Amino acid sequence: MNRRKFLSDTAEAALPEGDSQANPVDNPFANKKLPVVERTNSGIEAYTGPWGYDQVAHLLRRTMFGATKANITSMMSHTLDDVVSMLLSSQPAPNPPVNVSTSDTTVALGQTWVTAPKLNADGTNPTSARNQGLKAWWIGLMVNQPISILEKMTLFWHNHFVTETGDVGDARYSYKYLALLRQNALLNFKNLTRAVTIDPAMLAYLNGNTNSKSTPNENYGRELQELFTIGKGPEIAPGNYTN
Repeated sequence: MNRRKFLSDTAEAALPEGDSQANPVDNPFANKKLPVVERTNSGIEAYTGPWGYDQVAHLLRRTMFGATKANITSMMSHTLDDVVSMLLSSQPAPNPPVNVSTSDTTVALGQTWVTAPKLNADGTNPTSARNQGLKAWWIGLMVNQPISILEKMTLFWHNHFVTETGDVGDARYSYKYLALLRQNALLNFKNLTRAVTIDPAMLAYLNGNTNSKSTPNENYGRELQELFTIGKGPEIAPGNYTN
């Protein structure tokens, strides 16, 4: 799904006939004040409640993709602290994706293309085949996950600092971006934000590669503030947000 097209079409359809985004009107869907949500009051005290099959299953299903019965039963002999430590422990970097298509002649089948040239020797572009292989590689990591929250957090951060392979236009950059998210998934948010800002995939996706002193491109700066960090805040006038 094209996120921008979906959101812009939805917003345009909500406007009265004859109006457009160029002529902003009061948006019935915009927050006028910060939402009130339920907050936990459990505190930070160590959990001392029951620790059995149901509790293990709940924890693993919240931190992994579809924890299996084997996953759950294998953790039954461990304490809660042990399981949490396993979930949060560092994981070795996986082997990179490999060439699975004869349309990519830069490397042999079964060899990785992540450091290969962008184009084939005849000038054809294997990016589409590489992107398909990259997606299959990533899904494979999710399906074959260890007892770890890493895969879920990697997807979480990709949902937050979103990029799209079609817009990035180079599977090598998209792979490098996923590797960056995996390396920082459980580390410092500020450091991750800084690294994302100068990553080739993000530079290509949000036009940082066209940004210059004389002609600044504000697309990334806007999304950095509105979506990635502080947020727009409640709408205080049509088209005017708190932040």
